[in-house]
Amino acid sequence: MTVAATAAVMLFGTGIASAPAVSAAPATSQGDTGKASSLGGTQIETESEEAGPAQMSAAAKQHARLLGKPTSEVKCTIKHNGCYQAFAKGALFFSPVTGAQPVVDEMWKQYRANGFEDSSWGYPVDAPVVHEDGSVTQDFQGGRKETAAPAPKPAPGGTAESAPEQSSEPSPKPSTSQAPSESPSKQAPRPKPSTQAPSPSTQAPSPAPKPKTKKKSAPKPKPKAKKKAPKAKKSTNLSEAQLRKNIIKHARNGIGTRYVWGGTSPTKGWDCSGFTQHVYRQNGINIPRVSGAQRSAGKVVKASEAKPGDIIWTPGHVGIVSDKKGKMIDAGSRRTGTSERSYNWMVKRGAKFIRYI
Repeated sequence: MTVAATAAVMLFGTGIASAPAVSAAPATSQGDTGKASSLGGTQIETESEEAGPAQMSAAAKQHARLLGKPTSEVKCTIKHNGCYQAFAKGALFFSPVTGAQPVVDEMWKQYRANGFEDSSWGYPVDAPVVHEDGSVTQDFQGGRKETAAPAPKPAPGGTAESAPEQSSEPSPKPSTSQAPSESPSKQAPRPKPSTQAPSPSTQAPSPAPKPKTKKKSAPKPKPKAKKKAPKAKKSTNLSEAQLRKNIIKHARNGIGTRYVWGGTSPTKGWDCSGFTQHVYRQNGINIPRVSGAQRSAGKVVKASEAKPGDIIWTPGHVGIVSDKKGKMIDAGSRRTGTSERSYNWMVKRGAKFIRYI
């Protein structure tokens, strides 16, 4: 009996010792994803299944004014045991690490354009903060993001100013009424101004023939402009190769500039789409600000047809195709800054080549 009891105690002790070893493996897998947590993988999954919808429901009530009405059900199918629900003005995102947080309006548009939680932004860790100047900041796992103050504020002011201008136009109409003029018309000795009236009327026809002669001369330069038009087309065709060289030159001038999210400056720093926008503007081509819009506004070409100066795009990132085979110039991250490197990793993710030239 003593030996059996001892064996039972030893066997029970072995089971206790082995338990942490089993739970340690999932904890390591959670660490591989970059999510810090003291819980094991199995425990997080169980917790998210129960806590996710509950926190989403509470957050939806708390931020009802920001979000508007829900347009979808809660879906707990996104990465790291996260949950998602769409609303009229944005969406709610939940993860076991960050909780449930809203993303709305312009911040929501940028978040969507960059690829949601799969991008470098990660999950939102806080609700948006609106500042006095109308700008909005919000913290994400990838850092603090900011949107500028909304532009429509001066618009109503302009319409308000234009309103009195329109109301002032009918005001002279009653003044031109002849009701007050009837009283002075009773005074017979005022025929003098009436004699002066025909004199300007006689002068009025004299300038009339002058514009007629101008109209005759106007059509003369038109055929000349038509002759110059084909010359301009030839010059643009000839300058395409030089334009691409200039784009590569300006892009290489930016190598070494630090990466700053939301930046567009070669001195203060820029992000990937701020860099591409700056280089193109230096060459007289205006493209949108964010990477998703840059992909939509340009023309998609095959990888075999891509030329130096074209843009290479994947969700959340853009770069400029180099004149060196298989390479691009881009503002990659805070670690790499602006550099010239291979774009093979983007091709593996289904990269698109965008053309503006």
